[in-house]
Amino acid sequence: MLKNNMISLIIHIFVGFVTRFIYGSILTFVAITKNKNSGIIMSVMSIIIFVISLALYFILGKRFLKENSDLKNAFSVAMVAVIGIISWIVSYNISPKISEGIMSWFFYFVYNMYLIPLRSHIGIFNPIIAMILVFIPSLLMWSGIQFKTNLLHNK
Repeated sequence: MLKNNMISLIIHIFVGFVTRFIYGSILTFVAITKNKNSGIIMSVMSIIIFVISLALYFILGKRFLKENSDLKNAFSVAMVAVIGIISWIVSYNISPKISEGIMSWFFYFVYNMYLIPLRSHIGIFNPIIAMILVFIPSLLMWSGIQFKTNLLHNK
């Protein structure tokens, strides 16, 4: 279980960096081309990048995490959510409104880099949504393990 927790944390960091790299590359390209529809392009690309990051959590969880019982599988990816909750609590205690204190939410968004495209171009964030989104990576990695477990047991 500890090994899965460490691997899930590595997956979370990896997906965050991949998301940030893709987002930064597209943002740079759009800025260089000076397209008059750059706002719309970035909003659409932000959603696409977010969906790709969600798919990566599922795929990498399925590929790299070892399966156990349902409950052990859930606990084996829980560290990602626990650290996310801690980053949310710290950020919320510094500034309860994300829009007023973006720098106080710095650690939250560094830990949850997969959310940066949504935060930057969609702007649908409030603290409640931010707390709910902390659970998505763990849930998707757990779903990937469960999918693999079901495939193995149904053969």
